[in-house]
This record gives sequence, structure tokens and C-alpha cells, in this order.
Amino acid sequence: MAGLASSTFLLIMAAAFALFTAVGAVLPVLPRYVDGPLGGGGVAVGFVVGSFFVATLLARPLAGRLGDERGRRVIIVGGAAVMAAAIAAFPLATNVGLLAALRFIQGAGEAAFYVGAATAVTDLVPANRRGQAVSYFSGALYAGIALGPVVGEWVLGDGHHYGRVWMVAAGLGALAAVLALGLREPPRPLRTGPRARLVHPAALVPGSAFGLGTFGYAAFAAFMPLYAPSLGLGGSAPVFALYAGLTLAGRLLGARIPDRLGPSTTARAGLITMAAGMAILSLWHAVPGLWTGTAIFAAGNAFMFPALLSMALDAAPDEERAAVVGTVVAFFDLGQGAGALLLGPLVTVAGYNGPFAAGALAATAGLLLLSTHLRRGRLELAPS
Repeated sequence: MAGLASSTFLLIMAAAFALFTAVGAVLPVLPRYVDGPLGGGGVAVGFVVGSFFVATLLARPLAGRLGDERGRRVIIVGGAAVMAAAIAAFPLATNVGLLAALRFIQGAGEAAFYVGAATAVTDLVPANRRGQAVSYFSGALYAGIALGPVVGEWVLGDGHHYGRVWMVAAGLGALAAVLALGLREPPRPLRTGPRARLVHPAALVPGSAFGLGTFGYAAFAAFMPLYAPSLGLGGSAPVFALYAGLTLAGRLLGARIPDRLGPSTTARAGLITMAAGMAILSLWHAVPGLWTGTAIFAAGNAFMFPALLSMALDAAPDEERAAVVGTVVAFFDLGQGAGALLLGPLVTVAGYNGPFAAGALAATAGLLLLSTHLRRGRLELAPS
């Protein structure tokens, strides 16, 4: 418990909340900025938004290597500073290409911060408390992502104060960097062998299961704004609020569940629940089905990531923790990117239930992959 109550842990939590509030503040404003002042259309919006996720996918493994070789603090502080600088430069982008380049830099900074901070919280606790530490850390992240869009739209006001939004978001990123300057580097094993890995093998199966599990979130995020009104709701904001609220509550109130039940049991339960939630969204085309499917999907999401990350960390040497975190989280970016590319055309063929059904199948595939991996591991450990 001491690790979770330390000043270092609290500083990491505060920095994460500030940084991801900045990330959230940009989300609802950026598409309007591209479509309005920059004169871009839907393709331009997708290009600018997508450049962020390309950067995070590429940068997370690199950040993991740097975190193992140089320490967590350097990528936490550096990542937040880089992100803040990129957002502060948004007013200088006079065309879509320049803005996409700055978004790429912003994504690289966010990726470095996340890997460093998520790894640092696991350095502070024993192995049997990792799930709890990761749950609390991701709770601060979700809280920031939930608050950020409210902040961004409030600062935007009547729709013309884009510069104010960039200034506030950059200021929050800078605040995260300043808070991180006060971190004392958590104790970590020193590396004595070759260079740290870019892609860690211990993270491949848990990371793949994570990417498959979150594939459905790409469908949820992209099509819920259209699907909810088609059922008669005034908008999708309450649906997203339910999803975020239940995920946050599960991470905070159920933080000890992955450690008490075991990471493998919790991860499989999370994948089963996520698949069930997506299946309900796909098959039950009514408002009650919408609320039920969303609630079940969120419940599974609350526990899947802390459990899978704990599994991967348990299977790797302590001196390679950052590489494990970077690899696992990169699969999230891969799942989101693949979902964005593949699910759009599916709507034209199968309607809105198509992407949700694909999400259910992907989570089921993640469950089968993880179960096969665990069963094979038990067979290898069994006496011959």
C-alpha cells in the first residue's frame, strides 16, 4: 500500500490527469478546425486525426526501449513537453499537412509519456499489486479523457476561439511536464546485457488479445454517434458517458480484482464480457439493447487491460518492464487503426450491426488466442 500512497505515485497520477485532459480537450475541436478554418473535408479530418495514432503505434516500442535504458522520468517529462510544444504550435499550421505533422509529434509525445508513467507505477509496487496500480493509473487517464472534451468545447465557446483551446491544452501538457520534474526515479533493475528490446516477446500474446479486445471500441467510437440517433436518442453523449463512467468506476472500485482473481482469469472474463456486450449491440436493435450492450462492454473493458498488462509483466524480466508496456499498448493503437480502416466499409454491407458483430468476433478471437497460449504454457510446465 505504501507504493500507492507515495508522493511519486500521486505525482504520476496528477501528471497523467493533466496530460490526458489536454488530449481530450483537443479531440472534439480538431475536426471542426480542419473542416472550418483550414478548409479541409472528411478525408482531411481523417488524415489529421489518424496521424496521431500512427505516431503512437510507432513511438511506443521506441519509448519502451528508452525507458529501460535511460529511466522512466526522462520519457515522462520529455513526452509531456514534446506534446505541449506540438499543440502550442497548432496556430502556426496554415494547411492540413502541417497540422498533421504536428499531430504526429503530439502523438509521439503522448506515447512516450504513457509508456514511462505506466511503467513507473508498476515499479512502485510488488508483483501482486500491479493490477491495482495499473487500474488506478488508467483511472486517472480515463478521468482526463472524460473531462477534456468538456473543457475543450467550453473554451471554444461560440466556435471561433480555437487559439484559446490550443493554449489551454498546451498549458495542461506543460503542467504535466512540470509535475513530472518532481518525480524521483522509482528503483529499477539496471540493465547489463544488450540493448533493450523494441518489441518484447512476453507481450505478444497479451498484447494481441488486448488489440483484438479493443477492436470493438473502434466500432463503438466511430458509429455510436450515428447508431444512437437511429434508435431515437437525441445524441450519443449519454452513451459515451455511461461507457466512460462504468469503465472508470470499474478501474477504481475494482482495482484489486486482477490481483485477487489472477491476471489470466480476469483477462479472460473481461474478453468474454466485451464480446457479449458487442454481440448485444449487434443483435438487439432497441434502446434497451443499446444501454445493456454498452454497460456490459464497459464492464469487460474495465478489467481487461490491467489484467493483460500484469500477465505480460509477470512473464518478463524486471529490467525490461518499459519494453513490455510499450509493446502491449502498441497493440491498442494497432487495433484502433485496423478497426478504423476495416469497419467503415462493413457498414455499407451489413449496416450498423456489422461493426458491432465484428467487434464481438474479434474479442472472441482474443479470448481463444489467450486461452490457447495459457493451455500450452501449462502443458509445457507439466511433468513428462
